[in-house]
Amino acid sequence: RKEMGTVLQIQSIQVLSSQISGQVAEVTINLTTIYERGESVAEGIVVPLIKEEGEWKVDFWD
Repeated sequence: RKEMGTVLQIQSIQVLSSQISGQVAEVTINLTTIYERGESVAEGIVVPLIKEEGEWKVDFWD
């Protein structure tokens, strides 16, 4: 996405589905962003989560 420039704004986040297995989960979202050239792009993303001290947190990618 470098060719599109910098993301200026997250326009929307829609949760499509979630799967929980013990202390880990995956949430599938539809993320719509607006780039500096005015283009709006929607893409599906799978976000891994981990439960720590009773709270769900993003398990960041490497």
